[in-house]
Amino acid sequence: MTFNRKVARPLKFEDGTTLPVGTYITMPSHAVATDPDIYSNPETFDGFRFYDKRMSAKAEANRHQFATTGPESLAFGQGKTACPGRFFAASNIKVVLANILLNYDISFPPGQTERPKNLHKGGLVRPDPRQTLIFTPRK
Repeated sequence: MTFNRKVARPLKFEDGTTLPVGTYITMPSHAVATDPDIYSNPETFDGFRFYDKRMSAKAEANRHQFATTGPESLAFGQGKTACPGRFFAASNIKVVLANILLNYDISFPPGQTERPKNLHKGGLVRPDPRQTLIFTPRK
């Protein structure tokens, strides 16, 4: 789930549904990120998924970036309340990841061949923090 909000004034939808003050709402970001109507084969890793989307048409060239927000990309929120620090966060994540990939070979412990299942708890989806990874310095 992402961008949790508390209703500050009654919120009425087009169908007549009204949320009273004090109601908590959130968006199902994992459900959106794994929706096959939005992403083909969403459960399969594709390192070029968003690159291919950007290259699919000239109008798509500046969309589908890591820090881009939209109804199909909710990691940093959406609309006028989207995370203002998302560009700084994205830059830092890329620097750290590049450093790791350039300086280390990463593997599972000997004998482990499959990625562990994600943990689902209270609307959150995350990798198992108990998983051991082997970081071997590159020469």
